[in-house]
Amino acid sequence: MKKNKIWAIIPARSGSKNLKNKNILRLNDKPLIAYTIKSALESKIFEKILVLTDSLKYARIAKRYGAEIPFIRPKKISSNKSTDNELYIYMLNFFKKQKIQTPNFFAHLSPVSPFRANNVIKRGVKYFFKKKKNNFQTMRSVSEMEQTAYKMMR
Repeated sequence: MKKNKIWAIIPARSGSKNLKNKNILRLNDKPLIAYTIKSALESKIFEKILVLTDSLKYARIAKRYGAEIPFIRPKKISSNKSTDNELYIYMLNFFKKQKIQTPNFFAHLSPVSPFRANNVIKRGVKYFFKKKKNNFQTMRSVSEMEQTAYKMMR
């Protein structure tokens, strides 16, 4: 895995509609985002762990837990209708302008999955690189639904 450089990307915008500041809500005395940063650090597979946020407060918290903040995300790509693609295009253009060489691989780690174990991250990345030989370009983790799809879609 080491020969394939990979950066962890943790998108954490501050403008949640349903739960105000959900990414930094305290859970067992830590902000929610701290759990994802900790799992990424403990996995020891990422060259960099980046939090992409529109909030200086979020940035300070993320730095305290060991993440890097390459930029403060512009408001125009931080609304509840903004897409991950908009964020990634912005990020790649930012690094290109700064003449910062990026790796060929990124892992998107959601801050709202605080109980993700680092061994799950390792297994997922290992599986991706094993399957990459079979033309994998992207991979997404999923989990089994607790309710029937009918109840989820009402």
